[in-house]
Amino acid sequence: MMLSLQSVAQIWISNSAPKESSLKIAVSGMHKISALRGERGSAKVIQWLRSGSSVEESLFSQADSSASIFLFDPQEQRVAVETKADMNSSAFVFKNTEEGYYNLFYLTEKVCNDTLMVSCASREILNHSCRNGHAKELKYIPYKTFGKDIPMQIVRERNKGDDLHYFVTSGERLTFRALHDGKPIEGVKMTLVSQKGWKNVSYTNLEGVASFELIQDYFTNWNMFDVKKVYNYLLIAEKTLPISGIRNQKSFTQTKYVTTYSEAYLPAKTNYMSLVWGLIVFLVTVIISFIVVYVYRHKRNVFKKHNYEYTSKY
Repeated sequence: MMLSLQSVAQIWISNSAPKESSLKIAVSGMHKISALRGERGSAKVIQWLRSGSSVEESLFSQADSSASIFLFDPQEQRVAVETKADMNSSAFVFKNTEEGYYNLFYLTEKVCNDTLMVSCASREILNHSCRNGHAKELKYIPYKTFGKDIPMQIVRERNKGDDLHYFVTSGERLTFRALHDGKPIEGVKMTLVSQKGWKNVSYTNLEGVASFELIQDYFTNWNMFDVKKVYNYLLIAEKTLPISGIRNQKSFTQTKYVTTYSEAYLPAKTNYMSLVWGLIVFLVTVIISFIVVYVYRHKRNVFKKHNYEYTSKY
């Protein structure tokens, strides 16, 4: 029996806190990472576990006691991560002492009928704050792979200018690569879900690659447009392989992998550039109108003056 995508809810890692969170949460760094405030102004990154395929409506979830949690720093070293209860959900807390990408993974394995379900929630967290200066050169940051610990990993191929200041924006073409035990895998179903629920499906090719255009799916009045508002997208990757075995004294004949990858993005630059150009056009129109009216009135007054002098003279 093969399990469908709907059979098991997708788990993923979110940067957004529950509305009823009892923790002191603040935004940290230029990438607006959620941080748990401590004493004397110290802060730790905090991320939440969620369940579902909707960015806005997914429920906050509690971590499974049998789950494996991996956190790798920018130097690919495994570092400590704390699981913290937050109301009816679980959060992952860690210190981000280095600049660059931290890779967080939440992994579970369960046998359902004759299928081993391997679920992995992943998130790359880019840590950088300009207030700390730029000791490191702003240069391209390649993705990291962890095939030894993560059975099916999803990585985002880096775009031009993907450095410490990089932020995905709507309108970009995003390319993802699926890796099974560190090697590219073909035929992985990938579903990209935007903040407002737009979905698109693609399958990986021989190189394990699938691409999407992250369309703009939200619109607002210009006076309400916020270029600094952060949105999130969710990528869900699925693949069933004929891998059999035994887990916890339960046998299985196939293995289904469901891996999620979530990341923040900003509105496209063209959105606020059109706003700027619209404002410029408006101001130029006002200035030209003022000049035209001024010239017209000036000439009219001159004509009246000359006409009055001529009439008075004759």
